Amino acid sequence: IGILLAAGALALQPGAFGYGIAGVGLAISGFFFFLTFMSRLPAQRAAVSIGFPAPDFHAMDADGNAFRLSQLHGSRVLLKFFRGTWCPYCVADLRLWNERRSELRALGLKLVAVSHDTVEELRQFKQRHGWDMTLVSDPALEVISRYNLKNHNFTPKRGPFRDMAIPATILIDSDGYVLWLDQATDFRIRSHPERVLASVRDVLAPGAEAPVPANGAAHVRLHDSGKRPYRSPDPGYSEAASEET
Repeated sequence: IGILLAAGALALQPGAFGYGIAGVGLAISGFFFFLTFMSRLPAQRAAVSIGFPAPDFHAMDADGNAFRLSQLHGSRVLLKFFRGTWCPYCVADLRLWNERRSELRALGLKLVAVSHDTVEELRQFKQRHGWDMTLVSDPALEVISRYNLKNHNFTPKRGPFRDMAIPATILIDSDGYVLWLDQATDFRIRSHPERVLASVRDVLAPGAEAPVPANGAAHVRLHDSGKRPYRSPDPGYSEAASEET
């Protein structure tokens, strides 16, 4: 659009005015080209392994309460990492997931979403939308770094560049083991909840393998037809904390 605007201005209004309009058009084109270039995410894999425990973490939720992943031991968890409450793609994705809360409950899934937003920012976001999910604050990116999902990218809030999460969705079984992972390669694109839930149902079927995602996002398959390996030591997961909760 910007290029067409520039060409039209030069053709119809030669001179200083035309050059001015052309400059604006080229600036618009350059900005959108920049956003397209920056939308590509690094090819770094999340620090989780299918069939092994998900790294435990503790942080504060949107209500200012202490939250620990292992406190959900005994429940299936859909753990999401998102860029922030300022990101329209993330907000749209979370809205779609909230619309499917009945399906999540039917599958015994608790939705937990982690971002670098502060507790106050998440509190305001929660009050504004009232969505049925646990929002976890990670302003120091300790949880995001632990999962190797930290990315330095463009942001209109406290930017223009800062560290944030690579969008990802991780399915964790009731015993704390990772069953499935969907990681975005472009921050503008998310796997639709309908497709993710279809994959989740397939993964939860006995002896099933995780299917390849439809949108080409980075994805890992379940090892050995769904059989879990031996319970190896993992400093990121506390057995004691799980037994206490």
